[in-house]
Amino acid sequence: MNDAQGTATPVAGPSAAGAPEAPPRGATTRGGATAFLRRHWAITALLLVGAAIRALVVYAYRPAFWYPDSTAYIRASEHLSPTTSHGANLIGYPVFLRVLGLTNSVAVVTVVQHLLALALVVVAYVFLRRRGPAGLARRAGVGAHRARRPPDHP
Repeated sequence: MNDAQGTATPVAGPSAAGAPEAPPRGATTRGGATAFLRRHWAITALLLVGAAIRALVVYAYRPAFWYPDSTAYIRASEHLSPTTSHGANLIGYPVFLRVLGLTNSVAVVTVVQHLLALALVVVAYVFLRRRGPAGLARRAGVGAHRARRPPDHP
């Protein structure tokens, strides 16, 4: 198309080779967030219920639910060393606590752990949607070599 000055302006449509252009990766083509929520209503509902339950737990156990080994993890985060990490646990969790310790709030640690659990649900959902039981079976070779039986003829 030409604009008011007579210069050509790009128009969405076929590319120079005549093939239609693909939308950019990650772009939604069917109505945005509402369409996304309609397509993934079950996981959205489960996440909302899970978040509500987790919010109730955070509220009920303020600032945090303290397990018997919680003190050992806090101490391990204060003196980071792979040789002094407590029990069979490695240094990863004490480092996580050290980073979140910058906030000086055990409640922040609790909330971040709950958010990470919800994020893990999303990651598992995405993995299963992309790979799924059928995709995993194909990759494992299950059912790939089934012999076809000829149809029964009377």
